[in-house]
Amino acid sequence: MLPTHVAAFFGLEKMILHLQQTELDLNQKDEMGYTPLLWAARNGYEAVVKILIDGGVALTWEDPYQPSPIASAARNGYDAVVKLLIQSGAVVDLADENRWTALSIAARYGHEAAVKVLIRSGAAVNSRDICGRTALCWASSCGNETIVKILIGNGAAMDSESDLGWTPLFYAAIRGHKAVVNILIENGAAPDSMDEANRTPLSYAAERGCTAVVEMLIENGAASDSMDLANRTPLLFAARGGHTVVVEMLLKNGAVPDSIDVQNWTPLLFAARGGHTSIVKMLIENGAVLDLMDKYGKTALLLAIANKDAVLVRMLIENGATVDVLDEDSREALHKLLQCHEE
Repeated sequence: MLPTHVAAFFGLEKMILHLQQTELDLNQKDEMGYTPLLWAARNGYEAVVKILIDGGVALTWEDPYQPSPIASAARNGYDAVVKLLIQSGAVVDLADENRWTALSIAARYGHEAAVKVLIRSGAAVNSRDICGRTALCWASSCGNETIVKILIGNGAAMDSESDLGWTPLFYAAIRGHKAVVNILIENGAAPDSMDEANRTPLSYAAERGCTAVVEMLIENGAASDSMDLANRTPLLFAARGGHTVVVEMLLKNGAVPDSIDVQNWTPLLFAARGGHTSIVKMLIENGAVLDLMDKYGKTALLLAIANKDAVLVRMLIENGATVDVLDEDSREALHKLLQCHEE
């Protein structure tokens, strides 16, 4: 590190003032590609930033592979430094190689004061990064209710889609942020929006077992039986993941227990394969057909036998699962399994 970079890194004002009187280039980059201004902004040294600016350092930033001073200050929540840089001529919406702006970065890292400074200074609220995500997407993903409200209050688009087709509601639902989901829906977010795979926020929330979010989405009209491109419903994802409470909630709200995907998998087959006994019991009680087969001819009973799950095997047989479909090997495995279980 050069003396100028050391002084800026540690916020040594007197040393910076002294170095300004020398012939050292205050715009020179170190081995990391950082200038003294970038180090000072990154570490929040407002006084050093002001000294450097007053000394004529360049505020333009042309390296897309390194964070700009304003982006670095925003990332670390130094709103006073952000404000100073903007007042001195820094470009508010300067973007890096990922097209992240200072606003999207501040929103992502939860710095409310920096977000407010940037918006007041004219930052584009709906600018999109290289993946099509807006600042509202980032704030929703991180569950920051206050920043979500600030962005919405300043014109953030509720249903702006990323390259995956995800709106801010998707990002909040996937992470289980109930409060943010509520804010977004109250402000007009569509609960049944679909992404590129025809999946909905409910589909992802069910898959991840986000019970509170599932409940809220259903209460706001999300379809319990929406199907993605592979014909998979929220119930199927919940059963596969072993999320008992979510399965119960979906069934109570009209989800079809025997939905079949493109590979002939049903919620019961997934639950049996995963050994989720309570879910299997619940599905049976709600009328699931026991002997449906996947595309390889496997029934729930065969999957339970393969897993050596005696409790589940007995439950399926007692509820009417057909033993006649078993081949000789499966019959032998069933016999041994039940014999061992009884012993």
